[in-house]
Amino acid sequence: MKAEALGAVKGEYGREVKVPGANTLDQLISLTKRPANRPVVVFIDEAQNVEKGSDVARLIDMLHTQNELPILLVCAGLANTKDRLHELKLVSRSTLRHYFPLGLLEPEESARTARHALDVICEKTGVERADDRKHDLIADRIATESDHWPRHLTCYLIALCEELAKQDLPSVTDVCLTDAIEAGHKYRQAYYQERLNTSKIPIRVLAEVYQAIRAERLSQLACEDTLEEIIAGYQGKGATSLKRRFPNGEDAFEWVRRLGLVTTDGPDETCRAPIPSMETFVEEKCRALS
Repeated sequence: MKAEALGAVKGEYGREVKVPGANTLDQLISLTKRPANRPVVVFIDEAQNVEKGSDVARLIDMLHTQNELPILLVCAGLANTKDRLHELKLVSRSTLRHYFPLGLLEPEESARTARHALDVICEKTGVERADDRKHDLIADRIATESDHWPRHLTCYLIALCEELAKQDLPSVTDVCLTDAIEAGHKYRQAYYQERLNTSKIPIRVLAEVYQAIRAERLSQLACEDTLEEIIAGYQGKGATSLKRRFPNGEDAFEWVRRLGLVTTDGPDETCRAPIPSMETFVEEKCRALS
């Protein structure tokens, strides 16, 4: 079976940008050109942002409970995704066998991805390819600078393309890798800043949370208590609004986890910063304010 989706769902920090074109089983079946005799994967990203009663929620519920189509439903998102889907009663058969925490790529995976991206750039745009040695050197450097995080790889590859576009005759051999890496740093920092802006949590509060997590292995409950204490003691600008917005640590923890600022994904389910370089970014910004 091959289904052609008429719409897409994209989560953007809590709001649905575009609803799916097929949100009932009959509509989904109507999109198929042949009888349902081959498995289909339905992938929903940013699933932690699904809202109760939304079209996406109804779609997930329908796909999860129907047995007429051979569908594998994959819901991807941040660390609170599993809890969010259970909270909305959209997933009833989830077990540890169905849950796969994702994180950093392995070093070879990120290097291989960067090499493949360079190959595609050269093949699709006519950019002159470097010799194998330099090709691999650039890919390895981009992978290392990205901390093997997929989103960061994108930042550095975009920066590399922009450096190539500056050349009269674009050539990977002649690209200024130093400038590309520097621009990639800025794109990555802009991504971090966007996350911080969206959180509306003072950077000093977040830095204290990271410091507490680093000092001892905090469970989720302990981290909720820590957040509540830090927010209660915060006296900086916006303190009144912050305390009104997060009256307790449970609400604050759910929010920072939903934004990917803290995660409980790990072998012992203790709290940690999911992106180490973001933790460094937060602490450097905090020191700059002192």
